[in-house]
Amino acid sequence: FNPADEVTQIQFNNLVNAVAQNQTTVTMNANLPASAAQSMTRARIFAQPDFTREVALDILVRLYETRTRQILTPMTAVDSIPGMQNADPSLHRNLRIAADLGFITGPVEPEGALTMGEMMNILDIIIQDAR
Repeated sequence: FNPADEVTQIQFNNLVNAVAQNQTTVTMNANLPASAAQSMTRARIFAQPDFTREVALDILVRLYETRTRQILTPMTAVDSIPGMQNADPSLHRNLRIAADLGFITGPVEPEGALTMGEMMNILDIIIQDAR
């Protein structure tokens, strides 16, 4: 585990599935069973192979709302988050919520990659708030 490593699509989907299913163990580098991938796709929490950091954050906000059973309203203004002007406007709502929750601590970097360290910190927030 290197916190600076980029999270791959397979790792991302395995981790999201494990948290969604409240599992305590996860196989990081194996493809998900088709049934799990289908369920995640229906829930809109499945990352496609070309996913970006902004898409990952969008999915993680949906996972947060699912696990905590609440629909959040963004409090942070779009113009107060560095890099938001480069983000897909359809993702602004969830990126603002990501900033509110502490998922984003710097610029949005829409086309960048999510690191393993960021992913673990975000998943920790989701798991703790879902309790």
